[in-house]
Amino acid sequence: MSAVKASEPAEETGFEVHLENFTGPFDLLLSLIARRQLDVTQLALSQVTDEFLTYLKKISDYNLASEFLVVAASLLDLKAARLLPNEVVEDPETLASLEAADLLFARLLRYRAYKQLSQYLAERYEEYRTVLPREVMPPEELTRGLAPLRLRLPKERLLEAYLDLRDREPETVSIDHVHQPLVAVATQVRQLHRRLLAGPCTFEDFIGKDSNVQTVIASFLAVLTMYRDGVLDVQQAGAGESIYLELTGKPMPIIDDQEMELN
Repeated sequence: MSAVKASEPAEETGFEVHLENFTGPFDLLLSLIARRQLDVTQLALSQVTDEFLTYLKKISDYNLASEFLVVAASLLDLKAARLLPNEVVEDPETLASLEAADLLFARLLRYRAYKQLSQYLAERYEEYRTVLPREVMPPEELTRGLAPLRLRLPKERLLEAYLDLRDREPETVSIDHVHQPLVAVATQVRQLHRRLLAGPCTFEDFIGKDSNVQTVIASFLAVLTMYRDGVLDVQQAGAGESIYLELTGKPMPIIDDQEMELN
């Protein structure tokens, strides 16, 4: 069999083999075997191993050594399987060996694909490692229908708004309302009656500024209850104005606490 020399570009690994029927990079040798352009049974794998050990002493790359051992073992098993006779094989052990050879050949193809991919990624990295992407505007067809943005606010006003937002104290979220005590309408009726015995007042004065929602609702229901019973006179100049409360002089009816309790 005539010697094959490297006549096509191959990955630069630094390791070359010099055999009777092949001279060139080791990766090219694997490529030719994978494409079945070179018969693995015609290769002196022991000579390849000897040359690699000599090469390894120069570089001391143990990762490369472990990688070579895997590939060399695959080639050796593949060569052994190819040397088997071509007649019909019925021996289970021989069949298993052939199946293993196919798996090893597939592993060899996968190794070659990984090597090519790693080389491609390395080339892309070298090509783009100093490239910085620039920000670009959206395509014109996407911005054609957008209305132009016109800011009618002075820059000073924007700065003031930013400073106000930056210096604003964070709001404290209260959870007091979660466990507020119940407020009975009957209780508010009694308190309102006692308050009005001292003189007329507004609804706002009665409830105060710090009242919670339940107190306000119970107090308003107390006003409606006393107005219904004719005990209370209610005056309001208009919507949103203060509500003035005054006793009519009619006696207070008996208050049923259970009936007027606010749950």
